[in-house]
Amino acid sequence: MAKRYLDYTNKFFSFMSSKSWGLYIFHYLPLSVTALLLTSYTNLPPILTYIITAISAFIGAYILYEIISRIPLLRYFVLGIKKKG
Repeated sequence: MAKRYLDYTNKFFSFMSSKSWGLYIFHYLPLSVTALLLTSYTNLPPILTYIITAISAFIGAYILYEIISRIPLLRYFVLGIKKKG
């Protein structure tokens, strides 16, 4: 059933699959920093802390990926991408 109903692509899925390795590599840094700061300096409810941390991890990983992917030497050594394209 999954092959029949879930085997499709769209612009969002294509975009995410092209960025997936970078998001995987960079997600942990913003996740850890946000979680540490929120739990140390605020008294937010745990569910709100979790939601903010999850959103900031995704956004932070994307920003880090975009920065690193624009610097040729770092792009090669961190992501293993020789040429942008």
